[in-house]
Amino acid sequence: MQYYSLPGVSLDGSVLHGSKPEHLAFNCTSTKFSVVDNMGFLNLYELDVHSGAEAAVVATQLELQRKDVWHLVWAEDNPDLFAVMEKTRMYIFRGVEPEEPIQSSAHICRFTEMTVKSVLMDEVMQDPENPSIQDHLLDLDIKSLRDTRSLLKSVGLKDTCQFIEDNPHPRLWYVWEIYVCTRTNETHFWRAK
Repeated sequence: MQYYSLPGVSLDGSVLHGSKPEHLAFNCTSTKFSVVDNMGFLNLYELDVHSGAEAAVVATQLELQRKDVWHLVWAEDNPDLFAVMEKTRMYIFRGVEPEEPIQSSAHICRFTEMTVKSVLMDEVMQDPENPSIQDHLLDLDIKSLRDTRSLLKSVGLKDTCQFIEDNPHPRLWYVWEIYVCTRTNETHFWRAK
């Protein structure tokens, strides 16, 4: 694979990949990209821009290799999050660390605001003339969003606030804000962002 800079379309470098790439995707900041080959192997690369007399882009393979991958979607709002479909399991990755798998054979449509939107294509194809949106579209929240909701119910605002500060994301602060506003707890309202 070769990568070029625009608008001059000059060759910046190349990456040797052992087999035929089938699916190539970049993260939201174009600093990482994924390659799923025709054998279902996933490789992840990080792009580093070296400045100097001649700016160069170097692709470094990350320590993540998965097999039996048939789909991958990067998060639209976080450069380190991506969702992977392996056989009948969905994995959410933060960097190279996976969350526990979710049993699913849905096709990923979109990954944004810590939620993976997917569609059950097998069920849609059983009755394509009458698809049911409620039955065939799934919204799956990632673990940190589920944990935030759980913490708000079980341990309280202070510990949940610390969890959100350790795992920052605007969606987590939004969940916090809604919870605080519905409880009208004025001492913690100022924390809502």
